[in-house]
Amino acid sequence: MHKKLLNLSRLLSLVLLISTFLLISACIKIVPPTSTAAANTTSSTSTTIQNNYTLTIQTTGQGSESASPVQTTYTPGTVAYLTATPATGWTFSGWSGSNDIANPTANSTTITINGNESVTATFIQSNYILNTSVIGNGSIGLNDNGPYHYGDVVQLTATPAAGWIFANWSGDAVSSTTATMVITINSDTNVIANFVAIRYSLSTSVSPSGGGSVSPSSGSYAYGSSVTLTATSATGYQFSSWSGDVSGSSSSISISMNSNTNIVANFSAINYTLSISVSPSGSGSVTSISPSSSGSGGNYVYDSNVTLTATPATGYQFSSWSGDISSSSSSISISMKSNTNVIANFVAIHYTLSTSISPSGGGSVSPASGSYAYGSVVTLTATPASGFQFSSWSGDISSSSQTVNVTMYSNKNVTATFTQIVFTPEPINYNMPGNGILGFSVWWTNYLNAGTEIKGTVSLSGSTPGGIDWSSNWIFEIDDPLGNVAFSQSYTFSSGSVKTFDFTTTQAGTWKIKVSDASNYQRNLQITILPAGW
Repeated sequence: MHKKLLNLSRLLSLVLLISTFLLISACIKIVPPTSTAAANTTSSTSTTIQNNYTLTIQTTGQGSESASPVQTTYTPGTVAYLTATPATGWTFSGWSGSNDIANPTANSTTITINGNESVTATFIQSNYILNTSVIGNGSIGLNDNGPYHYGDVVQLTATPAAGWIFANWSGDAVSSTTATMVITINSDTNVIANFVAIRYSLSTSVSPSGGGSVSPSSGSYAYGSSVTLTATSATGYQFSSWSGDVSGSSSSISISMNSNTNIVANFSAINYTLSISVSPSGSGSVTSISPSSSGSGGNYVYDSNVTLTATPATGYQFSSWSGDISSSSSSISISMKSNTNVIANFVAIHYTLSTSISPSGGGSVSPASGSYAYGSVVTLTATPASGFQFSSWSGDISSSSQTVNVTMYSNKNVTATFTQIVFTPEPINYNMPGNGILGFSVWWTNYLNAGTEIKGTVSLSGSTPGGIDWSSNWIFEIDDPLGNVAFSQSYTFSSGSVKTFDFTTTQAGTWKIKVSDASNYQRNLQITILPAGW
């Protein structure tokens, strides 16, 4: 029985809960979605139906909203899709009014229905940028400096700078040649005012005619343009000055084209300098005729013909012209087309010196021959050969001095005469003492010049006790002035034998002949030698 009562109680509680739920649902107000919002804040309401939850959407600004699904009421937990669409010139800002919106900043988002919901889609008016710029020189004026919104009308006025004129408008779909125009702002807009410079004419002339040229000679130039003029002189002329609308003495000038301009380039004829010199100094002279000037040159008008004549001094002859002209003729004509340097070159006349020896082989002369400039002084030296001595000079000079000077004013022939020296051989006898020269030497000295021939004979005579022959290992030597052995010969003497020697000295000084042997017995040493004086 108790169990049945418990079940009945539970059933009554369930019926009461369902009745309460139906009563609450009957009181819920359902608002259908609104498709178009007003210019300012508008709202839509639905009729009240006594079940579930309502969704109310309103807008701020210009735009539209929608919800999906479109229902009168929504059961709790329903997910509805919200979409906000801005009107032209407006931008969606965001959703507000409920914390159940998934992404309040997105145009399209969702809302979870957890109660009666009232949300607002906010739109803000878009700002547009008007960019203005100029090409050339000028400015743009605006009647409205912004900010700019869709549909705004703006007036633009182009004003050229001095020396410029307005050409046209260009940019975003803008094309007009009127300085003042009106545009309607529908988006970010770029507008360009194009200006072109006013052009002026440049005219030039040359004085005198043919004196030169000007570059550029003429032209049309924009206002304020900088033009560089260069004056180039013709051959034989030089730039002098500018005149007309400018002045100056530099051949290159810059002018600013602020008006029509006339300019004259003035030139003057050039006088050129003729410089004359002589090489070597004092070797000759130059005279100038037709027209005449000093021997060192002068000033001449362009293209003048000048005749130059070179005259050599005594002992010289003309060789050539050098510098700015080349010729081997002593008289030349030159055309004065520039500053000219001319050198007259002369060379000393050369004479031949010839020498001979008498008798042939008697000696030598230094220098033996040669070609020498006029006035040159040549020193001749006669050197006798061995066995000869200098005697005299003959031919174009006469002297008994071994060294003479010859001045070359003409070709010269000179003979050096030598005479043969007759030598008498000098005998040298030396009797060795009873004990001989064992371990010793005997010598004789003489001062001799280099190249002197030492020649002669040496012999040994006499007998030795007991018949022993001590005639071997004899040494005959010649020592130079420094004590060095210059000649050495070992001899073995037999009875009556004679040995010869022949040697020529290599330097001047005191020479020595020396005899040595191991004999300790008396011998008779005999030497016959040339030259004498030992």
